[in-house]
Amino acid sequence: MAMGSTALLTRKWQEGTATTGVSLAMGSLLGAEAVAASGWDCVTIDMQHGALDERDMMQMLQAAAGYATVPFVRVRWNGPAAIMKALDAGALGLFCPLIETAAQASQFVEACYYPPQGIRSIGPLLAQLRHGTDYVQAVAPQVLSFAMIESAAGIAALDEILAVPQLTGLYVGSSDLALSLTGDPLFDPGVAGVLEAVSTIARKTRAAGKIAAIHIVDLEHAALVRKLGYQHVVFASEYRLMMQAVRDAHGRLCAALEGAPVELGLA
Repeated sequence: MAMGSTALLTRKWQEGTATTGVSLAMGSLLGAEAVAASGWDCVTIDMQHGALDERDMMQMLQAAAGYATVPFVRVRWNGPAAIMKALDAGALGLFCPLIETAAQASQFVEACYYPPQGIRSIGPLLAQLRHGTDYVQAVAPQVLSFAMIESAAGIAALDEILAVPQLTGLYVGSSDLALSLTGDPLFDPGVAGVLEAVSTIARKTRAAGKIAAIHIVDLEHAALVRKLGYQHVVFASEYRLMMQAVRDAHGRLCAALEGAPVELGLA
């Protein structure tokens, strides 16, 4: 089965349409497929903070196969082994955490692409099965590489990071960025002390001809980040969405039971 193509995302960005994503943190194959079948432009398997390992990642990528959603992985760290393993498993896009210098961004990008653009080693066993026998020549060059900006140091090095060739764009880790700038790990891009930084990242990324992406957990922030120029918005995770739905359903059930009349003596 073939997964979604990065062309689905790039075409929308070229047309000026924002794209959507959601993180997968639970390590559930059923959850991964259910989300993949729900119309999101992309799904992101979270190897950094999710409750899953490499085998889970591979199986979740397989579960998402056959749907139009584009499979991303947020790698644990900026290490070539983890980056190449995710790509060999079939990921078509990567988010790399805590990039703070051009050298770190270059290290990340080099591991994403085969020579002469990078240093990625040949061995795309699962990727070739899922994306075709011409994977190395036709698909691998289109892999999307996003450096995560999550600190004051990353903000200070924006111009140098954005100058790295082959880098697709920047992805704002909202909570870590807020923690670095304000001492409070808020998920609110509009809060004082964070809004200016989030605005600067979007403006400079777009000016460099790259894609501006951001993570939010409140739908009320979607209009703000779109107005700032963000082209790709990742919303929460399946864990957060499930917990919210479960709590809401429990509250509504309790309210319905509380207000319902009790009829005794029913046959």
